[in-house]
Parts: sequence; structure tokens; C-alpha cells
Amino acid sequence: MAGGDDFAALSRRLTDAGETGLRRALYQAIDKAAQPLKTEIRAGLKPRMPNRYAETLDADLKLSVSRLAGSDPGVRLIATAAPHAEGSSRERRNLTGRKLRRLDGGLLTHPLWGNREHWYTQPVTPGFFTGPCKASAPRARREILAAMHDTAVKIMKG
Repeated sequence: MAGGDDFAALSRRLTDAGETGLRRALYQAIDKAAQPLKTEIRAGLKPRMPNRYAETLDADLKLSVSRLAGSDPGVRLIATAAPHAEGSSRERRNLTGRKLRRLDGGLLTHPLWGNREHWYTQPVTPGFFTGPCKASAPRARREILAAMHDTAVKIMKG
């Protein structure tokens, strides 16, 4: 099995066979392969950005795994973060999520001492998300392909 297309084919075979137990086991193996990556991303926050911001971002950061078996099959790790919730409820409603792509690119924009009238951009070490993803991709891919192979063997036996 080589990758995304094989994942889509395997998913269809699981559906056709009515194998919810094998599908669940495969998805758990995928989640297990992604877990060390989630830990590495969180561990890399403090070395890359100011400690107080790293702690705040860590608390707001949600890392989830998406398993796609449709027209664009694959496994993706998705990072989202809740908006910073300071100020009145009206201000909180108008906030958007943190700019994670910009932050991963090495730019942190923040108000100085909570003064939302004056925003500053400061450089931070880029790659808090993409760095660990690139470094862990070969390991995660091997583990996911092994799980796919094991599942395919179980389908053939069953």
C-alpha cells in the first residue's frame, strides 16, 4: 500500500465488507501515529516564541487528525486555536481565531500590555507546526502504512 489512493480503496473495502470494527481499529492506529507529533508541536512552542504567549497558545491550541477517504484521500493534522478572550463579551464575539499560519511563518502580532489600540509585530522562530510535521512525516507514514497493511490482511482473511 502506497498512500492516499490506497487509503481510499481500503476505506471502500471496509465499507463494502461492513467492517466497522476494523475501520475503528485502523482509525485508532492513525490517531496513535499522530499522537507523538501533537506532543512535539506543543513542546516546540516555548523555544520558538515568548514564554507567556507560548503558554496561552498551548492552552488554546487544538490539534486534531482528519482522515479523508473521499476524492482527495489522506490523513491530515489540523491546528486550530480559539480567539484570545479578553475584554467585554462584545469584543470577544468580534474576535477571530489566532493567525496560526502567520505565526508558523515567524510573525507574532499582539497588543502591548493589553492595549488593543496599538498592535505590534515581532519575529519569532518560524515552524512551530510545519517543522515537527516535516520531521515526523516519515515515521508517521510508516506507522499508518503498516496499520493499513494489517487491516488489508485482516479483510482478506475475513
